[in-house]
Amino acid sequence: MPATTPAIANTNALTVTDTGAIIQEEVISVEKPDVVLMNLPQVSQAVDDLATMLGIAPSTIDVVSVEMVIWPDGSLGCPQPGMAYPQVQQDGLRIRLTADTVLYEYHSGGRRAPFLCKAPTEPAPPGVGGEGS
Repeated sequence: MPATTPAIANTNALTVTDTGAIIQEEVISVEKPDVVLMNLPQVSQAVDDLATMLGIAPSTIDVVSVEMVIWPDGSLGCPQPGMAYPQVQQDGLRIRLTADTVLYEYHSGGRRAPFLCKAPTEPAPPGVGGEGS
């Protein structure tokens, strides 16, 4: 067995060194968010807010993902203890950013500007209503 085997013959390929361990080779692709979603004003607002909060240049922040979501209630996926929220679904965005390898999640919905959510919950699965107990 050769000591070094190219995973795939292209410029973005991984090189795997045989150390006797079981190794699974696969090409990992990272897709940038849709260009239309990237250009939404909420994305710029989230990047600017995070840059201000961290005291860094907006250009040092990477947009990991931008998703159109349906939040199950008025908490917009970021419920706070002791708070009550309207039990109605809200269209919104989930914006994931990184700065210095730390992931930050911003939520928005309704008429609310994007805000940093420190304890995010998942949006409603497709086809599921936002009924509360």
